[in-house]
Amino acid sequence: MLALSFLFNQRLSAIWFRISQRNISVYDKLIGSLRSPTNHKPSNLLGLSVAEPTHILELSNSAISTVEGMVHSIKNRDVTTIRPIEFDNISNELCRVADWAECVRHVHPEHDIRKAADNAYLDICSYIDVLNSDLLFYKKLEGLKKLCESSKLDSISDPLETEVLMDSLLKDFENSGIHLGDRVDEFLNIKNSLLLNSENFVKNCGRKNLNQSVDEKQIYLLNQILFLRFRLAQILGFQNYSTYALHRTMVGSPETAMEFLSEILCKIKDFQNQLPLDLASAMNNTKNEFKNLDIQKTSHIAKFVPLTTLFGVIEHILENTFDVKLLVVDESDFTFSNQVIKMEVCSNNKMIGELYFDIFPRKNKPFLNCHYTLRGRKTEPVFQHPSVYLLLNPPLLEQYSTPGMSYESAIMVMHELGHCFHSIFYNGSYQHLSGTRCSTDIAEIPSMLFEKFFTDPQVKNMLFINNNLKSDVDTSYLLKAETIYRTTVDSIVDLSINSSDDPDFVKIINRVIKERNLVLQVNPTIHYQYFSHLIHYPSKYYSYLWAEGCANMIWCELFQRNALNQHAGDVFKRCFLQKGAMVESEDFIESMLCKKFSSKTLSNYSLY
Repeated sequence: MLALSFLFNQRLSAIWFRISQRNISVYDKLIGSLRSPTNHKPSNLLGLSVAEPTHILELSNSAISTVEGMVHSIKNRDVTTIRPIEFDNISNELCRVADWAECVRHVHPEHDIRKAADNAYLDICSYIDVLNSDLLFYKKLEGLKKLCESSKLDSISDPLETEVLMDSLLKDFENSGIHLGDRVDEFLNIKNSLLLNSENFVKNCGRKNLNQSVDEKQIYLLNQILFLRFRLAQILGFQNYSTYALHRTMVGSPETAMEFLSEILCKIKDFQNQLPLDLASAMNNTKNEFKNLDIQKTSHIAKFVPLTTLFGVIEHILENTFDVKLLVVDESDFTFSNQVIKMEVCSNNKMIGELYFDIFPRKNKPFLNCHYTLRGRKTEPVFQHPSVYLLLNPPLLEQYSTPGMSYESAIMVMHELGHCFHSIFYNGSYQHLSGTRCSTDIAEIPSMLFEKFFTDPQVKNMLFINNNLKSDVDTSYLLKAETIYRTTVDSIVDLSINSSDDPDFVKIINRVIKERNLVLQVNPTIHYQYFSHLIHYPSKYYSYLWAEGCANMIWCELFQRNALNQHAGDVFKRCFLQKGAMVESEDFIESMLCKKFSSKTLSNYSLY
């Protein structure tokens, strides 16, 4: 065993030597921009011809004018002469400006640019609302879908991909109620009231730490929201809001989601072999014990990851598992600062996408960790590479004059990179289906899986090669169980209040908590009256548990034996990442892993 351990450490040292000795251009560029920040005046801001605020308005006006001509052409032709790609061209013309503007209005340091981008974004959103209420245009799309289904349309290279495109576009129309005939005005009034009440509810959530009593105004708002959601679902022909919200997700129905959550509760209770009340007590004791651990074992020194190590390991994972390299290119004509690094993502000596990397603190930078899809992949009429902007705000640390971050922040970087490469690896024909344009319970799978690379023993040995405290960065298994338990309870409440025809929030949660013997260490009414996720993820709060279970399952079957395994990376790319929004059900897991999938099977991986 000693000899095997010695050989393993020798192998790791050899890998690390190759990482540390080669020219790590990503790190070199990052450290240079950190020490010598410089502002730019680009003429092609993040890939579009913009140098001044006025150019942004010209850009949005041009996009709308171009689309108006394309729509006019479709409306005045026989449906047999129309091709699906024309609808994707319209989507692309609007999205390439709207998605770009959505990013710029948040990340750009100059107020005038942000304001112009905000106006452009709102202008295009308003035009999309008008477009989605065009009945003749909708009928042309509906007729084209019927032709595709009857195989009467020639020259479709991928019928399945085209079918998904048609379904997705029709759903966008129907979300505006265009198919409802005489009830469309009622539908739109409900949507507007729902938006207003939801905004007020979220705004009041800021009082959470100021008010520890029942807030009757919040309860009233939430009851109104539940009532409006139920009416909305009924108009659309669904039994309740949860059924409507989940019918195009991977989970498929609220019944399946609830079955999955119930299985997780059983797993946690079995894990503790205690009643829920004892479970909460045990978890609370463990949390206190964890906080009282020896300070030397939990300090940031034990968890410190130098930037040079972090990006060396990231590049090593990408190259050895996913067969891609990051190539830093001159950003001066594309970004407003040298601290926003532009990289080309290359595979087999060909560029497959662009990645803008924004990690350092600067003036007017939003405190968010997220990615923006600037542009989706498209093959016709002109090939279009995907482009993604990664916005990160990890607290930067320094040790022995070496910049870096905590282990937890490094995991967060991997999480967001998972989203980025979901967009970049998509290799379909239609940009409307690219990357993360899918349901939340699917979109979070790559990010959860990418996190797991930094929990793998082999990779952690590379991250902490000069640190003998590698094992001390592991968090308590029981603490993870506590987090999962609380998320499960919140998800059950979310599903329950949106699956009922009784808009009495307090009555529903009290009934659910009593029937399921759920444990909350705070007053449930007070907790949920300020729980903004009930607005942001209605009926979909389960998605993160579901996606994490899927990621754990994929990891165990493909990557656990060897994380740096190109065969596993190829399988995950081919069966998932490259398909984008074409992944709609659990079929992809069954074909990827050759394993039967069910919510019960998935729950077995929830505490992994």
